[in-house]
Amino acid sequence: MTSLSDLPALRGNEGKLLWQQQGAAALRVRQWQRWRWLTLGEQTATLQGLQHLDRPDLPQLPYAVAMLAGALALHQPRSLLNLGLGCGAFERFFRRHFPLTRVTSVERDPAIIEAAQQWFGLASDHPVICGDAAHFVTLTPLRFDLLFCDLHDGNDQALVHAPDFCEQLLRPLGSAGVLVLNLLGVDESKLLSLLMRVRRQLPAVWLIEPPRSSNLVLVAAKQLPALNELPQRAAELKSETGVDLAPYLKTLTAVPLPA
Repeated sequence: MTSLSDLPALRGNEGKLLWQQQGAAALRVRQWQRWRWLTLGEQTATLQGLQHLDRPDLPQLPYAVAMLAGALALHQPRSLLNLGLGCGAFERFFRRHFPLTRVTSVERDPAIIEAAQQWFGLASDHPVICGDAAHFVTLTPLRFDLLFCDLHDGNDQALVHAPDFCEQLLRPLGSAGVLVLNLLGVDESKLLSLLMRVRRQLPAVWLIEPPRSSNLVLVAAKQLPALNELPQRAAELKSETGVDLAPYLKTLTAVPLPA
């Protein structure tokens, strides 16, 4: 399989253009060999999703793989809330490998939903709520075992770092739920501020620095497994799904519990 480092999407607007939606969003789907990806924006397009057509069930972007570490904290999650659809990588993964997990997705842009269904194999019967994530988490009566949050506007994550959003975000999380946040190149002061807000309710926190990425992944819960349990859990996940989290565990840091 071609290495991710060889992918033209990471070097600019190369690859065959398969679909585009002009306007404020400027969404495009491109393909090179067996790689297909979704970008957003004109001059500084950001990668929204990446798929290898031979393994459409596996997330490919390093931060997305790192976010699956949240699944190590739960043997069989009953439910997942995914905020920010992208190309539907998590939806395909859980549908294939955790078919008993009820996955609910929230995406504000109908064009992204269309692209995920038309070009990335998102099942037509998969429940996607087209709307605002902050509105959904405030009003939903549902509770989830896992909550994945990958919300951003290009390279801006103002919503994620808004002081009141953290409390809203944790509202639909079950009592033993696990929160997983993708953070884009966050500076130290913003990270510390976010950690303080998260740990008011979820004191156990992992920070993961995905290889070949400037992102940071935060995993938080009231209680997380001991670090010495993770290699075995990761080996089981690899055997069952093909996802290798071993390189990611090397960059995982357990933040000391509050005094």
